[in-house]
Amino acid sequence: MNATLFTDGPPRIHPLLIGSYNTVVFAVAFPSNVCFLLAIWKDKVLSRMSAYQIIFHMSVAHVLLTVSTFELGLVALFSSICRFDGWIVGIGSVIAYFGPISLCILSAIQALNRLAALAPIHCLGDLVFKALLWFMWLLIVSSGLALILTGTIFTYRTDDFLYHFYNELPALTIFFWLTLAFLVVGVVLYCLAILSITLRRGATKKCDVALLIQGAIPFLYLALVRSLQNFPFEHSPTLYLIFLSFAFRSLPLLHVAVYLLFNRTLREAVLRLLSLRRPKNVVAINVIASFKSVDP
Repeated sequence: MNATLFTDGPPRIHPLLIGSYNTVVFAVAFPSNVCFLLAIWKDKVLSRMSAYQIIFHMSVAHVLLTVSTFELGLVALFSSICRFDGWIVGIGSVIAYFGPISLCILSAIQALNRLAALAPIHCLGDLVFKALLWFMWLLIVSSGLALILTGTIFTYRTDDFLYHFYNELPALTIFFWLTLAFLVVGVVLYCLAILSITLRRGATKKCDVALLIQGAIPFLYLALVRSLQNFPFEHSPTLYLIFLSFAFRSLPLLHVAVYLLFNRTLREAVLRLLSLRRPKNVVAINVIASFKSVDP
């Protein structure tokens, strides 16, 4: 892997700010998303539902992004006193390259899932969404290997704290347009899902509407930030690009906040995982047993 860390002048923003922010994002978002993964995986009901399978795969993407964020935090804090291997820069570069793409694809799949639940579209069953999810990961992994093996040069500059890619294969630039395409597809599918709610007023379940809103909030944030990154203003100042990088790296925090605050099912699954709340059936059994123990 051809990766390097270099600087082209003094930092445009203080390294302590970059390092501290990235470390805080990792400290909060990484364990929270890991809890999401374990809670869904250990729950036999949630792990079979396509809506929560998509949330599971989104959490996988966010875990990888937080690892990359933590790497960059360490680089910002300690690059002046120690030397970082090129593999560290390379791994972070690949995650930063494909992380937004995977989230855009997952958001489009989630929008399709919400439309299938609200319309409803019976031909779009759980197996279809499971196949779409695994096909997405196959595409991302194979493209990542192609990016590594074809001589792409990964660089991370400590003056603007941004990634720069050189000698990228022209074929891989299709991902630039693929990202935009899936953002547009996601917008269309979410609009159709909202339209189906208005047309089938009273026939939709509250849980399906709630999952739609929970998916739409991070998607709108992702679409806004990613669009600004893809189409920056002409002669954009470096600080503007750094701000967009900050905004994108905050996405795992937004993912955690939305589902912990608004998704009671997932929140209770996480609490059970952390042994902060026992299942209701276990509580009921213990109550019945206590009544029996005091019977004359």
